[in-house]
Amino acid sequence: MSVMMAVRKGGVVAVAADSLWTSGWDKSHRVQPKVTVSKQAHVIMSVGPSGGRELVTQKYLLDMIEEHGDAWPDEWPLFCMSQDSDHAITKVAKADATGIIVAYKMRLFELWPNGGVFESADDVIAIGCGGDFAVGAANVLMKQYKSARYIAERACLAACNLSAGCEEPIVVETMTPVNSGAE
Repeated sequence: MSVMMAVRKGGVVAVAADSLWTSGWDKSHRVQPKVTVSKQAHVIMSVGPSGGRELVTQKYLLDMIEEHGDAWPDEWPLFCMSQDSDHAITKVAKADATGIIVAYKMRLFELWPNGGVFESADDVIAIGCGGDFAVGAANVLMKQYKSARYIAERACLAACNLSAGCEEPIVVETMTPVNSGAE
């Protein structure tokens, strides 16, 4: 129950997400946004509702990216499938199977707690119950607007209007290529 997306356009990547956290039938709004930025690791990620394990999942993933650099996508499946059942991500996979959107050095990834890693060649990706609505809206907006931030925000707002599992406000973070000042 969520919408999280990434849009790449004009040398900028924008990651956006709604603010509704759900687990089963419980809905809540938290101060904690779904979108996290690590400028040091050149990462923006959005971790959806994961049975209360969102911050732990973010930390594990950021630690993995910092430790393995460009090889982290190869490590993700191994990490998720490790025999250590105490990993929070393993527990998430058993509980909710919530996806994760990662923008890493201008590359777009969908990650799944079962070890799935999908790097997108497309400039728009989205997951969650509002994901299809967001992708549809973003594909239309891509033809009309130049700002990745604007497109991601407006597409998530469209998802919020069409899906009962998504709610405003929308949080958006952007990145530019390493050593670039444009945003």
